[in-house]
Formats: sequence, C-alpha cells, structure tokens
Amino acid sequence: MSDDKRGLNAGGMLLGALAGAVATFFLSPQSGEQNRKTASTALKKAQQNMSESGADIRSSVESFVSELRGSTSGAFEDADAYFQELQEKAEQTLAEMNEVDLDSLIKKVEKDMKKAGRELQFTAWKYKVKAQWYLAKARLENKLRN
Repeated sequence: MSDDKRGLNAGGMLLGALAGAVATFFLSPQSGEQNRKTASTALKKAQQNMSESGADIRSSVESFVSELRGSTSGAFEDADAYFQELQEKAEQTLAEMNEVDLDSLIKKVEKDMKKAGRELQFTAWKYKVKAQWYLAKARLENKLRN
C-alpha cells in the first residue's frame, strides 16, 4: 500500500474511533463515572493512534525527501560527467585539427584538380575549405575558453 493511502487510512480510522467514542459516551446506559473512564481510555487510544500515524507520516516524508535528494544529486553528477566528456572530445578534436597540415592537404588537392583541368573549381573549393576550417577551429577554441 502506498504511503499516501496508509496516511489516509490511519486518519479515517482515527476519525471513526473518535466518532464511536462520542456516540458510546452519549448513548451508553453506564454511569457518568464509567463513561468518563471509557472516554479517557478512548482518548488515550486515539492519542496513541495519532502519534503512530504521525510517526508513519513523518517516516514517509523523510523517506521521500531522502529519495529526492539521492535522485537529484545523481542527475547533477550525470550532467557534470557528460559536460566533462564533451569538453574532452572538443579538446581532442582541436588537437587533431592542429595536427593536420592544411596547406599540404590543399596542395595535394590542387595538384589533382589541375590534372583534371578544374583550376577554377579548385580555387573556390580552397577558399571555402579554409574558411570552414578556421571557423570551426575558432568556435572550438572559444567554447573551450568559456
């Protein structure tokens, strides 16, 4: 049974016990002294039930808060680990970009394009590649600084 339903059941039982005690008090054929004794006993039982219900409710709330703390701290740790992983990948990509000799690569492509008679296409491609390369590199460096 869920903790919410247990709390409601305990409250219903307490209310029922109180209603029964009041009805017994006023409708019983017993003497006043006996009624007071019965009422006192019923009140003590009601107090005991209330304190047990209160302890159950408190325990349920403490358990919920504990679970909530555990689940949120795990989420923060997961997010931090993911951020660290992304940063490491960005640093690795930047290191790999720094290792590539862009000029040698462009010269090799230029040679192949000239053989194919496509000098004009090569010139456009060269500037496009250089622009994209330096833009990507600058973005990575900027993200790593922030």
